[in-house]
Amino acid sequence: MPQFAPTATPQPAVTTPAPAKADAKVDVKKDVKPERKDGSKSGNGSRPTPLPPGVISIGAWLGDQMFEAFGDVLLPVWGNKSTLVFLNPRGSAMIPTNKSTTWAWVRRYLFPKREIILGANGYFDSRRTS
Repeated sequence: MPQFAPTATPQPAVTTPAPAKADAKVDVKKDVKPERKDGSKSGNGSRPTPLPPGVISIGAWLGDQMFEAFGDVLLPVWGNKSTLVFLNPRGSAMIPTNKSTTWAWVRRYLFPKREIILGANGYFDSRRTS
């Protein structure tokens, strides 16, 4: 009668992490700036948060014996977490009758807890007719 030897149950392999090399480099950022109360980094002057990019819009209308071309630019000039101030020049030309330009300073304020935006615009218009 054959005898069987008891078998050991397989154990999961245990791995240990390799020891750190003595010449390993540690990445240290030297340009870290402390945060201000508003959450922005210090050292940015009067513009603590990056401004959104400007936007250019152009278009044209064509009708009976009339053609109108127009352009509009939104150019951010200052902002923080809740306020944005931008310049808004506009221009249009209607052939054959007139040309007009508009310059505006625009301010928008965000009420973050209510998700409401309040704005104010100041425009200067110029219209030349023939």
